[in-house]
Amino acid sequence: MCCLSDVKMKGIAHDLARKMRMTKPLVCIVDDERAVLDVVKRMIQSGGYDCRCYQTANELLDAFDESVDCVVTDLKMPEMDGAELLEKIRELDRLVSVVVLTAHADIPTTVNLMQQGAVSLIEKPVDANQLLSTVDKAIELTRAQRRLRSEANDARRRIHSLSANELDVLREMISGAPNKAIAMRLQISSRTLDRRRQHILEVMKLDSVAELATVVARYNLLDD
Repeated sequence: MCCLSDVKMKGIAHDLARKMRMTKPLVCIVDDERAVLDVVKRMIQSGGYDCRCYQTANELLDAFDESVDCVVTDLKMPEMDGAELLEKIRELDRLVSVVVLTAHADIPTTVNLMQQGAVSLIEKPVDANQLLSTVDKAIELTRAQRRLRSEANDARRRIHSLSANELDVLREMISGAPNKAIAMRLQISSRTLDRRRQHILEVMKLDSVAELATVVARYNLLDD
């Protein structure tokens, strides 16, 4: 069941989510074999996705930008293999999902890739349905994580705009202390407290202290 604060925080990232819906997902494919690259491209394009193809990891890294939603890479490649590429991508944008294709799957390799952050490992020859299903989930994961990052960044910008006095009030509010105790502890009048409380909720675009406490905890806003 979704609480009110969940709904409100989703609303904070409304513009980003709308932009994502309007933009066709971009999948980058890396494989040193042109024939394999073409086959995988056709499979992914059949799902309605845009594709960019590269025959080396370095070509992808040179062209990598924030428009990439998913990377599908071969494991065994000259110069830089899929595992090394995965590590580089995680350094550039840790939210981009990476799917690894390989004809050499074994348990140690699979475990290592998953620990490095790969969302899935698919064995060659690639099954089209499996690939599309995996890419679908990978793109959903990338975009969901980006929405959460956008929400968190927006919440941080809002809380950083509060004054030191307002932050003191905010900390007392989410602690659950009654208004009278807060006013006494901070040595301010009830009217001043009410004004600051109202301003804090307006800045954070929330309707209640319960929502405020949820948002602060979710994004660790007071730990920055």
